[in-house]
Amino acid sequence: MASRRCLACGRPLTNPASIEVGYGPKCREKIEAAVQEEQAWGEVASIVDRDLADRSLIAVWRVVRDLFLAHPDRKKCSCGRDYTYRCLEHCDHGPGGFRLPGFATEQWIYLHCDCTYDMAVWKIGVTQDLIDQALDWQRGKKQQALALGV
Repeated sequence: MASRRCLACGRPLTNPASIEVGYGPKCREKIEAAVQEEQAWGEVASIVDRDLADRSLIAVWRVVRDLFLAHPDRKKCSCGRDYTYRCLEHCDHGPGGFRLPGFATEQWIYLHCDCTYDMAVWKIGVTQDLIDQALDWQRGKKQQALALGV
């Protein structure tokens, strides 16, 4: 998966290793920390393709981030802490969850704050349609990069 822009934050990538994996060192570190934290919590998630699942969650974060930009009052937990990509968590949900590539079952997606508060992303306006649009945008960017030989 070669990409000249970070799939997480959209910044330009210049390091060949970063271009190959599609993430800058800081974003990759954050993603790996989130994955380790998820494993430590023991959340149940039927991931069938880790790379695809990670890209799906990045697309979900893009939707959340855009909604935060449109409604800054929703960007913070009631305790006052900002929600970040590291707060994004998920687990198997079954019918009624979000359909995401890379997962065997629908996912319940929520923001988990250090104060222990959990907020379902649908409460801030995340919908399956918005996630699908973000995934389509992400696929389009990947296809453009492939077409340019990047």
